[in-house]
Amino acid sequence: MKYLLIIFFLIPNFLQAKDWKPFFCHYWTAFTIEQDDCKGNASDYKVYFTSSTFSSKEICMANAEPIANSSEMLSKYPDGPGVEDAWIFGCDQNW
Repeated sequence: MKYLLIIFFLIPNFLQAKDWKPFFCHYWTAFTIEQDDCKGNASDYKVYFTSSTFSSKEICMANAEPIANSSEMLSKYPDGPGVEDAWIFGCDQNW
């Protein structure tokens, strides 16, 4: 009975999936130096730029894209002119 209770309390934690969060990732650092293709957690080169979360990647991208393309965000996280300067936008569950 004791083991049944332990399993009952642990299973929801394993089944609970994280929501999606939008991020900017420094292209050069992620792909060349760290070689994690922006799949790592938050770091100096990967920044989650909102506290909002979304139930799917598609919804996350659609809702966060206007924020990501705002002049304020593009001045902080430019998309060029070269790959060493580029930040890319995406959504993931690694936060």
